[in-house]
Amino acid sequence: MNETLEQFKRNQKRNQEILKKLLDFVHTGEEYGIKVEKSLKDKIHNAIKDVSGQKLKVALVGGFSCGKTSIAAAWIERLDKSMKIDHQESSDEVQIYDIDNEIELVDTPGLFGFKEKITDSGKIERYKDITKKYISEAHLILYALNPSNPIKESHKDDLNWLFRTLNLLSRTIFVISRFDEEADIEDEEDYNKRFKIKKENIQNRLDELISLSEEEKESLIIVAVAANPFDLGVEH
Repeated sequence: MNETLEQFKRNQKRNQEILKKLLDFVHTGEEYGIKVEKSLKDKIHNAIKDVSGQKLKVALVGGFSCGKTSIAAAWIERLDKSMKIDHQESSDEVQIYDIDNEIELVDTPGLFGFKEKITDSGKIERYKDITKKYISEAHLILYALNPSNPIKESHKDDLNWLFRTLNLLSRTIFVISRFDEEADIEDEEDYNKRFKIKKENIQNRLDELISLSEEEKESLIIVAVAANPFDLGVEH
């Protein structure tokens, strides 16, 4: 998490510098008599303000009971009483948490499975619209996977929606939750062997359902965490 946050801050600083150079360029033009619309300068000022106040936005997606809370804890590394977490907002199935005023964690409970719980097509579309709003704005998506059956055929439409319609694959990290249920994490050889098999299975299933390009296959990020990330968390 710290490395991701530091990279985000570096990018944020670089974007601020670029925008400030653009503003200086505009001011120089004005000194030479070039007329610049006030609306353009306002846009640049607003962009600088937006960039400087921006938080790292992380979205959690996955099915019901996929261990998203454990995944968040493992990624954040210190999700405990010492961390300041403010529950900012709740919108139907979407919950937003502010972490140390640096990270905005958006939890979208049950991306898969809500269709079985909600039969009203209008409500389903409204839920998808709400989900789309938050995950489209996310800098990083943590995609929770069930360890025993990570990707089902019934997920195909939603996978295409996420990774083809919304084009979010490059921002996504696939996280196999509760992997200690599948492998002995104290036996490194067994763990690595089972993780390799599971990783290949996920890659193949994604390829079958959304037709991955060679570049996408190579750039997929798949990790695994234990059910208890505080004591037993393992990531590869």
